Amino acid sequence: MDFSYLAGVLAGPYNHTMAKLAFLRSRILNFWPYTGTAAIFLFGILQLVLNTSIVLHVFGSLGVIGVFTGAVLITFKASREFSPGEISRSWMVLGIGLLLWVLAYLLEALIRLVYFSELPIPSIADLLRNAGSIAIFVTFVIYPGSKERLFGRIRAWLDVSLLCVGTMILFWLIFLRPIIRVGFADPITATWIEARVAFDLLLVALLFRLLLITNSSIERMGFLILGAAAILLTTIDLFYSYQQFGIFNFTYGFFEAGWMLVGLLIIVGFGHFHRVVESEGHLIFDLIRRFQVRFESLLPLAMVSIVISFVAVDWSLSGELDEISLPGLILMAFLMIARQGAIAGQSEIRQHAELVNSTTDFAFTVDSKGRIRLVNPALQSFLGMDPDQKSLPKVEDFLRANASLDEILVVASEMGWSGDAQFFHMDGITLPVSLSIRRILDEQHDTQLFAAIAHDLTETKLREAELRNALQQLAETEEDLRRLNRELEAKVEDRTQELEDMVSHLAQLNEELKALDQLKSDFVALVSHELRAPLTNIRTGLEVLLRGAPELIQNARDSLELILQETERLSSFVEMILDLSALEAGKFQLQIRPISAAKIIEDVVKRFSNQSGYDRLRVDIPKSLPLISADEQALHSIVFHLVDNALKYAPAGDVIIRVSEQDSKILFHVMDCGPGIPEHEREDVFEMFYRLDTRDSRKVYGRGLGLNLAKRFLDLMGGGIRIIGSPKGGTIVEFWLPGRSVEA
Repeated sequence: MDFSYLAGVLAGPYNHTMAKLAFLRSRILNFWPYTGTAAIFLFGILQLVLNTSIVLHVFGSLGVIGVFTGAVLITFKASREFSPGEISRSWMVLGIGLLLWVLAYLLEALIRLVYFSELPIPSIADLLRNAGSIAIFVTFVIYPGSKERLFGRIRAWLDVSLLCVGTMILFWLIFLRPIIRVGFADPITATWIEARVAFDLLLVALLFRLLLITNSSIERMGFLILGAAAILLTTIDLFYSYQQFGIFNFTYGFFEAGWMLVGLLIIVGFGHFHRVVESEGHLIFDLIRRFQVRFESLLPLAMVSIVISFVAVDWSLSGELDEISLPGLILMAFLMIARQGAIAGQSEIRQHAELVNSTTDFAFTVDSKGRIRLVNPALQSFLGMDPDQKSLPKVEDFLRANASLDEILVVASEMGWSGDAQFFHMDGITLPVSLSIRRILDEQHDTQLFAAIAHDLTETKLREAELRNALQQLAETEEDLRRLNRELEAKVEDRTQELEDMVSHLAQLNEELKALDQLKSDFVALVSHELRAPLTNIRTGLEVLLRGAPELIQNARDSLELILQETERLSSFVEMILDLSALEAGKFQLQIRPISAAKIIEDVVKRFSNQSGYDRLRVDIPKSLPLISADEQALHSIVFHLVDNALKYAPAGDVIIRVSEQDSKILFHVMDCGPGIPEHEREDVFEMFYRLDTRDSRKVYGRGLGLNLAKRFLDLMGGGIRIIGSPKGGTIVEFWLPGRSVEA
């Protein structure tokens, strides 16, 4: 018989049936909260109709069983959805505890339905309920909190112990001891009845702690709802216990309705652990986290303070110290001392752990059998491990070295082992690493442990390969350089001879240029000297003739005055040529001394007395103007050329000569009403032979030497010059020289 064919025939219907069951189960779980809500409303209607009937009690128990059964199913479903680890294990234990509660409620409902009576105290149902409470208590004890805040397990266990001991002391003082003292029941019976309240209070304390230590807003909302369910459960169980003591007498449906509401809140709370919240980075969540960090660290201290306060108040009221509270206080004191020691030790350990966890190198610990005990995040990421993964791989799964692992560990146990190795990933990635293994000295464990650090050599290997290629290319290039060097030496030798010939020729030309320059200087000096004397004689004769012959006719007088003006212009040009020649040759000797600016300007103005435009000159000089440090001849030449340019290029309007003092400097301004100088040419006009418009050379005499000569003189005397545009038109030439403290 072909069993494979039969298996194939049966597999189709089986898979289809299982798919339908999975779909049905998911639909039931999704609609369970609505079903529980409907059950509560239905139970409320039955309570109005049946009032205190035992049938109502049975229906209430069935409603509680139904709602808590939904909570069990959702809890087991959540344990399978989480990856294997502490969270999955916590949900599994929680589901077992809730299942024991369901069995306890089911047993009570059966007894009521069959015998129409309540169970005795104690009963099997109470045992099942207490066992379930212990399982639920264990769930929230082992539930993993924030790894950032609770580094290590010692402080977490100490915090839980302090909360539990403090809660039990408060439970004894507030709830259990008054019942025993009043005499509602003997101590054993009272303790058995109030046990469920004690477990409820422990759940409230643990859920409050988890609410403070969680970083996720999803878990925060879930724990908040579960905490509300625990508080409601505590209240309902407290009233139920008081009814068992005969203190209260509630109707049958009061407690069942409360327990159904608790189960519904548990279902809703579990549902929040699967929701996606997109506002994790909101400001309000950051403020909540800061509050959680501060308050969670103070929670044990707050519990100790509350317990001490209650014990002290009880002592002052009763006049005696409670014999049961005192050992609890002593235990809490020892736990607080141990907690402070654990915090101090964990602070130092945290620094070492952060050093290992923040490095990009791979770090892990391994025992003598090759089993990994701890890994850092870098190795977790490389191996693709989940942070909550319980089962860790073995070293042989990803390590390859020249020696076997046993040989490596033997050497590492004696003196340590270091060498090159390779890490393999399941995706086929291979990393060359530098591995170092050292033994961890631990006297408390017989099993040897080793600490290993592996540094990724991928970049190093790439650099080594690049370096080898570069060295090979360098060797080839060196040979080429030797050959090129020999060819270059031959060419350099030929070019050297050519350069020596060129240098010799240039030296000869330089000597000839020096001779020509000396010849030019001599020629200029000779011509200027030969021109200066005749021009002086002509000017003197013309001045004498014009003053001594008043009977000359007007045409003759005008011609003689024109000849005199041209003679003056030619004399100025000769002086300017001589000054430029002296400056070019470096032979112009400045005689810097304190001089009066007013005297210089007065002399310059007198030189224009026989020329047209003299009546347009205006002088503005303050009486208290200090002396200036300058060469008298150079300053006279500067002012003369600036005034001459203003009269030439501004045929109309006043020419103002203004002198002022500013910041230990003497400022000179020569202002005219002419066409002005464009801004882009205000620097160029100081160049030799530069003119704004050469087309006016026949109307306005000049060769572009005056401003250049003025700038050179001012640079030698420590001053400066610039041209400023006037908003009313015209040109303002500003120059300055250092002043002296002596007043004119």
